[in-house]
Amino acid sequence: MIDNETPGLYALRRTLPPWSFDDNLAELIEYLPRYGVDEIIVKVDAETFSHGHPTLEWVRAYQPKLARIREAMDRLGIIFSINPWFTLGHCDRGWDGSSVPEIDRIVGHDGAACRECACPLSSAWREHLLAVWRLYAETGPRVLWVEDDIRNFNHSPATFGCFCPAHLKMFSRRIGKKVGRKKVVQAILKSGKPHPWRREYLAMQGEIMVDVARQLSTAVQEVDPGIHLGLMSSGHHYHSIEGRKWTEFGEALAGDRALYSRPPLGMYTETSLHDLYYNQDSIKGTRRVLPRGVLEQAEVDNGFFSLYTCSVAMTFLKIATSIGYGCDGVTMNLFDHNGTPMEQEPALGRFLSENKAFFSGLAGVCRRPGRYRGVQLLHHPDASSFKVLSEDSEYSSLDPAQHAGMEHLEALGIPTTYDDEDVVSVSGQLLRALAKKQIRKLLSGGLLLDGSAARVLVERGFGNEIGLKAVGETRQVFDVGPYNAEEFFHPDFGGSDHLYLVTLFGFIGKYNYSVIS
Repeated sequence: MIDNETPGLYALRRTLPPWSFDDNLAELIEYLPRYGVDEIIVKVDAETFSHGHPTLEWVRAYQPKLARIREAMDRLGIIFSINPWFTLGHCDRGWDGSSVPEIDRIVGHDGAACRECACPLSSAWREHLLAVWRLYAETGPRVLWVEDDIRNFNHSPATFGCFCPAHLKMFSRRIGKKVGRKKVVQAILKSGKPHPWRREYLAMQGEIMVDVARQLSTAVQEVDPGIHLGLMSSGHHYHSIEGRKWTEFGEALAGDRALYSRPPLGMYTETSLHDLYYNQDSIKGTRRVLPRGVLEQAEVDNGFFSLYTCSVAMTFLKIATSIGYGCDGVTMNLFDHNGTPMEQEPALGRFLSENKAFFSGLAGVCRRPGRYRGVQLLHHPDASSFKVLSEDSEYSSLDPAQHAGMEHLEALGIPTTYDDEDVVSVSGQLLRALAKKQIRKLLSGGLLLDGSAARVLVERGFGNEIGLKAVGETRQVFDVGPYNAEEFFHPDFGGSDHLYLVTLFGFIGKYNYSVIS
């Protein structure tokens, strides 16, 4: 529970650039109480005008401004937290690495060298990061938030892992053989039975990031043992692709204080209500993989930060989904980070104020003791290590892609959970990561399988238990062809003779598609 036990806590993420700092601070002082905001999370050097890895000189110059914000918020009774925008770096975004040139950069699986994103083994990067975060800690925030760029994927702009000389040297020691990037990547992406190097490399990456988390937490809490660390993540399934060790990572980052979590909701732009399925799944799944006792403030973002991106109605749904699934509060990234006044779009502030009582009441109901019931969705953090790949698979193919079962069940009105239940749903190749003893336990209860999961069970010798002798190659429904067609003939609506509306049932990415042929 949040320290001050504020139900449905509003935390606003806001950047106060140096060129408009005084005006932005004055606006916060005047309008945050009107909006009902309980906490300000200051995003430092963020987004469009970010320096990438900020220099120590830049952070020292900004530090007095953070102190001013803290003092103003203390007077208002509003919590003060900080969200530095860089750890490793999200992706290069045009930076050239000149701000801190001594940092070693990521070299991706494809050999592309990042110009800004730091290699997590770089001693210069660790030294610089810890020095910067000690400066932030000196201003006394309640939470210092770690961005989701503390990961091993999506750098520059679609790089997976780091295969720099330092990583390859460490891996060579682990396997007792000197190897280069191409050979390691070929082994990781080998088709058929996974090469043992894949699991070993992902495990190594996971261990490195635990070490980074521990160093970061120690540095902050040495300055002020009362500060909490917070973690933005990128989806509990997808982190399998980097070998994240959730429990160890979370415990290392928390240190001696409770960890804060910002599960990603996505929906940065308003597309479809279908995306709300992912919202609640991300909350429940991230909660499951992190250590117990984590404090949750879900991510509600409107990128690129305006009503043109996400309407007030969609923002309402994202907050309601977060609070309805038991989050302690929400972190709201609603306004741009260039110094534009919040009141240029007053509808957002009015919306927050008018709905504060509703969200607080909803939180009071949804945070009562108990647990969420439904069909259990199976998750395994090492699923990527065991996935069988086809020929010419890309690195992104290691994604366990476990959303299908959840979406189908929820669309039918059947709730899902990641807690232990009598009925379990499994999709894809996840069962490859389980020992046979674990599979037998699943088979002793209710088990829902898609075609891929059934095929894995047959391959592993459990065909009799599910009444199947063999399962052929699974195919997407839309590969088979249309399942229905309706003649679309009325000319007033653009129709004509022999023009048909055809619906393909299936998913391309995560969206349903209809085509006219």
